[in-house]
Parts: sequence; structure tokens; C-alpha cells
Amino acid sequence: MNTDAGTSDNSTGFWKRQFQLPPTPLQNVFDVCFGIIAPILCVIFDPAVFRSDGLFGGGVLNDFRLYAYTEIAIGIGALAYFLLTRRASALLAGTLYGGALFSGLLGLLMLPLTLLGLLILIGIFGLMPFFSAFVMERNASRCWRESSTHTVRFKALRTAALAALLALGLPLAAQFAIFEIAGRAMAALQTGSEQKYAGAVRTLKLLKFDAKTDEIVFAYQRATESKQRERLAQAYQAITGRDIVERLTELND
Repeated sequence: MNTDAGTSDNSTGFWKRQFQLPPTPLQNVFDVCFGIIAPILCVIFDPAVFRSDGLFGGGVLNDFRLYAYTEIAIGIGALAYFLLTRRASALLAGTLYGGALFSGLLGLLMLPLTLLGLLILIGIFGLMPFFSAFVMERNASRCWRESSTHTVRFKALRTAALAALLALGLPLAAQFAIFEIAGRAMAALQTGSEQKYAGAVRTLKLLKFDAKTDEIVFAYQRATESKQRERLAQAYQAITGRDIVERLTELND
């Protein structure tokens, strides 16, 4: 391989060439397209994965969208930094490895929906996480090789493993903490005092992005006492700005 020209030796196998240093201009373009641009577009135009109002109702992974969006942002940020600066470190390599693992698992979780979506030509978007996983893995490998030559390998490995663990674990811990807080607030809406009810409404307004507000609608449907139904209707209006009966009609259609 001629490293000065940035080209690969064609005698090297195709797969090995994808991970060689330095990267080719075409590989850099591919990495930007499928590691940065494609994930952003998939989040914006998400038809049925994380959105609460997707094609098939609530997205199949809607409950974990805060975790997913945070992981996607971390991965994009780490990849963009490495592609722009080429400053390798074990910390950055571990973060990219974490992004590769997340993208691969996301692709596997979405696979049943992807296969179904292929029948109507939108399933191709479900393959994007696998492309992103490849991009993250390739750049993580390059970053690791560049950084570990300047550091004690055991120390670098420990740093990389810790970075991957933190990149994957901290957002997940935050997601479960929000589940707990939102669950207590939902309970307070139905059985709490007026003071707890008001506090629950404020909490759920802050967590509106990630709160399961449709649970309020289902609780309204199950309620038999007019006072409880009124409390739930007022809470839903305050939290979402929508009428609870209108949302119940949508869910029952």
C-alpha cells in the first residue's frame, strides 16, 4: 500500500482494504454519507420506529427514543470529530466501538419491520443502521490502531472499554430513570392529592418528549368516576395541548 498517495494495494482483499490506513477519499465520502447524514435523515423522516405517530401507530421502539437519539448523537459527534481532526485516542476509539455495537443491535431489532417494509419499498431505510455500524466499526478500528501505538496497550484497552461502556450505559441509565420518574407521576395523576397532582403535571410536561402520555388516555377510558376522568382530561390537555377524547378516538380507530 502506498500510504503517501492514500491508495490501497489492489492485491489486498476487498474487506481488508476497507480498514486500511490511510482512508481513501471515496471511503471518507461513504463514511460521511452513511455515518452522519443518513442517521440524521432517518431520525427526521422516521416512519415507524421511534415516533409516537408513525405509520403503524406508536413506533416499535418509541419507549426508548430518548436513549436512541442520545446514542445516535454521541456516535455522530464522535465520528465527525475523528473524520475532521484525525486525532486518535483510546477514549474516542471506545466511543466509536460503542456506536458500532449500538447501530448493529438497532439494525437487528428493526429487522422484522425492515423485512415487512421492503414489501412497500420503505424497508430500505431499516438497513441504514447496518451501514452505520460498518462505518463506526471501520473508524473505531482505525482510531484504535493509531492511538494504541502511542500508549501502553493494556492501558489503552482499559480506556477504550470504559469509554464504550459509558457511551452505551449512561444514556440507558438516564432512560430508565425517566421511566421511573414518569411512572410515579402517572400514578400521582390518578390517586395523588391535589398538590401531588399539580406536581405530576409539571413533571410530565417537562418529560413530554419521552413520557407515555397515551397511558393517561387509557386510564381515562378505564375510569368510572367523573372526577377522576376530569382530572385526567385536564392533565392530558395541560401536558400535550390536545383533547383527550380526540386522542382516544384516534387510538380506537
